[in-house]
Amino acid sequence: MINYSVAPQAGIASAQRAEELQSGELRPSSGAILFVLHGWGGGTEVHVNDLRALLKEEGIATLVCKVDPHDGNLMWISTPDLDAKPLFPPFDVRIGFDAFVEALRKCDVRHIHIHHLAGFVSEASDFFRQASAAAGILYDVTVHDYMSACPRINLIDRSGVYCGEPSINVCESCIAKSGSSFGHPNVREWRERYQRLFAGARLLFVPDVDVKNRMERFFPGVRFEVRAHPEPRAILPPAGEPHMATALSGVKRIALLGAFGPHKGSSLLEAVVRSAKYRQLPLEFVVVGYTDRDETLRTLGVEVTGKYPREQATELLAAARADFVWFSSVCPETYCFTLTSAFDAGLYPVAFDFGAIATRIKAAGWGRVLPIETMLYPNRLAEIFAEMSVPQAPAVKPDVPHVGTGGGFFANYYGEGTLMRC
Repeated sequence: MINYSVAPQAGIASAQRAEELQSGELRPSSGAILFVLHGWGGGTEVHVNDLRALLKEEGIATLVCKVDPHDGNLMWISTPDLDAKPLFPPFDVRIGFDAFVEALRKCDVRHIHIHHLAGFVSEASDFFRQASAAAGILYDVTVHDYMSACPRINLIDRSGVYCGEPSINVCESCIAKSGSSFGHPNVREWRERYQRLFAGARLLFVPDVDVKNRMERFFPGVRFEVRAHPEPRAILPPAGEPHMATALSGVKRIALLGAFGPHKGSSLLEAVVRSAKYRQLPLEFVVVGYTDRDETLRTLGVEVTGKYPREQATELLAAARADFVWFSSVCPETYCFTLTSAFDAGLYPVAFDFGAIATRIKAAGWGRVLPIETMLYPNRLAEIFAEMSVPQAPAVKPDVPHVGTGGGFFANYYGEGTLMRC
């Protein structure tokens, strides 16, 4: 483990950019929050942008720190809402500790919120932990997936589906044989780094109780707080009865929403479609979004609509005129923004009985969860879908918890004293 220390009167490159931040409209009136995240986009960036929008409404300044896409040792601090250019030259985890701490002070950063360290070198977890202490500020961490416990990120082994969370000895063997996006790291050392990061945090956020339970098994003695992701909502009228084409033809139309790779069940989708086609089951499929095998699926008769703006997800799903929505993930999801779209569109969700999708469906009292092992039997899945009856939509639309009522978002989510220096 590297121990970082701050040299007296540390200098910083590009002081002019820092002075620009502290002048005029860029100057944070009561301190800023720095968000740390990867450059992969996806749900993590969606959530960060939602948080930043809500904080902006309450007059709280935010900055973003992202890893360099070409070098995991380098990171950039920027203000995306105002200027795409970084505020400073890149900071280097190996030699830039003093400069980074000084930048936090010059930008009046009062709090750090770490969202994801994918793409950073492994030493980054200690870097941010110690930089926060050196700058005299606290930090929070939000868990968006299981990368802190599993270098393969989604708890999927070489079988291509959920591993079942075996002993750490099995995990070591899995990474040694199958590797990960980060090579073949030692899993014990990997978790120990995150254990230190978690131990130093003020608060550890997870978006669902299922994530809390899993993370507390991986990291005994660490307490995680459930904070539902605040989301902009697009409420549509309930879907009501199955659409007319289904009623006349007897063919069930199944929608899937989002971007689908292996961990989202793209190969399982293909297998189910092939089974239904071969056995001439009355099923048709539409992917509102895209997959890693679009042309193959189209050849099999699946409609694939392509990428879409996030704000159109609910309307596009409703326009697909499906009988129900299938969430085909073969790993335990930590949240799932697209499930919110299904609820908002009034469509019946179907998923496997694990992860946050299952807990949210059960809490809503609307939808169906299937035994986990069903994902291993695409023929049986096709039969279940063909036989499934969808109940009438409830009079009261299923909802997700709202964050920020009664005192404002910032006070409810972070706490009033968050921007106070420690």
